[in-house]
Amino acid sequence: ARFTYYGNGLTLEYFNINLVQNGEGLVRHGHGLRNLFSTQYCRGPLLHCLDYSILRNKMERVSVVMTFLKSTSSDKPLKLPAQNRLIGFWMAFFWVLLTPFAGWASQAPSQQKILVVGDSLSAGYGVAQGEEWVQLLANRLAESGANIGVVNASISGDTSAGGVSRLASLLQSHNPTWVVIELGANDGLRGLSLKSMEQNLQTMIDMVRNSGAEAILIGILIPPNYGKKYTDRFALVYQNLAQKNTVPLLPFLLEGVAGNDAYMQADRLHPNADAQPLIEAHVWRFLGPMLENSD
Repeated sequence: ARFTYYGNGLTLEYFNINLVQNGEGLVRHGHGLRNLFSTQYCRGPLLHCLDYSILRNKMERVSVVMTFLKSTSSDKPLKLPAQNRLIGFWMAFFWVLLTPFAGWASQAPSQQKILVVGDSLSAGYGVAQGEEWVQLLANRLAESGANIGVVNASISGDTSAGGVSRLASLLQSHNPTWVVIELGANDGLRGLSLKSMEQNLQTMIDMVRNSGAEAILIGILIPPNYGKKYTDRFALVYQNLAQKNTVPLLPFLLEGVAGNDAYMQADRLHPNADAQPLIEAHVWRFLGPMLENSD
């Protein structure tokens, strides 16, 4: 805003106030202030336009936008009556004083987001909705006051190939800060190609990084149904990816839970409700320091 106060009049060369730039729609127009700066006191068409409007966004923050445009046909000072000069000067002073603070005052801090892309182990197969470890993690963050949301995009039965096929739309929809990749268990249980599994997980890591987010791997161990060689090679997939890409790796999601009948469902593959807090605490010990260091 540029203006000059001569003592006997206020010259508005150019005056633009915009307290909120991201209003979510113009809800009301008005010209109630037009009489305050009456053009009858101008020496020539100096005051070309006076517009007053109110913008209101979804957060119910209000923006006042006033624009004074100077006509190029005159460079003479704007003469206002004494009462209007005084009011006009203090209005200009007040709004110019507040304008530098308007941007940060009107914009809420953007929320960071964790996107979990997993299978039944993260989807909460066999447990009541809201009891799965991912939701417990979300609850912990909310109770701590952290400005971090959690999106659980896990699907029971999903494989690494399935994760690749749906990751692009998830990244676009949620714009996450971190993406937790917890996939591969169903590849292993079905005896699928470990080379393809590794390629799929690598593709997901690349997609996450290209989106500007940080990739985090959570591994799993499988029963020796297909022999020791396959089982050992399966575990190495996660280790190789973590070392190659320098991404954080939690080697075994079900550490301290798998193999304990008190924490497993009847199929001995899926953790029960009692196991979910233990899994969440295990993940938090791994994930928590990374989230704290991001502040």
